Amino acid sequence: MSGWKDSEMEQEIFNGSGGDIVRLSMKEGKYTVRVLGAPKLFRTHWIDSVNRSINCDGINCPLCQSGTRGSLRYVVNIIDKADGKVKIWEFGRRVKVAIQNVAEDYGDPTGYDLIVRRTGMDADNTVYTVTPAREAVVLTEAEKSLPKYDLEKLYGITAPEKVQSYLSGVIPQRKKETNAPQSQVQQPAPLVNNQPVMTQPQVQPVQPVQVAKSVSEDELPTL
Repeated sequence: MSGWKDSEMEQEIFNGSGGDIVRLSMKEGKYTVRVLGAPKLFRTHWIDSVNRSINCDGINCPLCQSGTRGSLRYVVNIIDKADGKVKIWEFGRRVKVAIQNVAEDYGDPTGYDLIVRRTGMDADNTVYTVTPAREAVVLTEAEKSLPKYDLEKLYGITAPEKVQSYLSGVIPQRKKETNAPQSQVQQPAPLVNNQPVMTQPQVQPVQPVQVAKSVSEDELPTL
């Protein structure tokens, strides 16, 4: 089952008791996707007052330490067969288990397309079903060469200084860069008399932060 089998961390968690980035946004309907590797598990908190999320390790996190429960999510690179583009698919535990069940019967899901159907749009009535495509379709050479997103970079643990900024109600100015698959664009520093000039980052003050609320898997914005 490749990387779709539960890790020791997941088994412990679930047996004891989800710019330039293109995401797969699922509304009601049918979607055909090809996953391009194993999913990445991450823990996230949503901070209402700055309209931002942070990712943490569940240990060295001021929100977790204060008793605010984060949500566990998964993310994976996929090819959306509707347009042939590589996108990020983020989902919760129930979808991961559905894909895992398919993998147990049909093998590594990177070898065939998945048919995903969504019914309902509210957290209380949304249901996902995942089935394998009837015919296994081999990826073309062009599809195999499509660049993938760096999920470790995009969904890694948020830097402590950024967490503190958010909790203080400050949104640091974002560096001008692209998060397109496997690429980064670095802007050259301005020159004065042929010498680079260093500029200081600006920060944008906002209203004082409110206490971050505890969210469950299904309360996160559905993508």
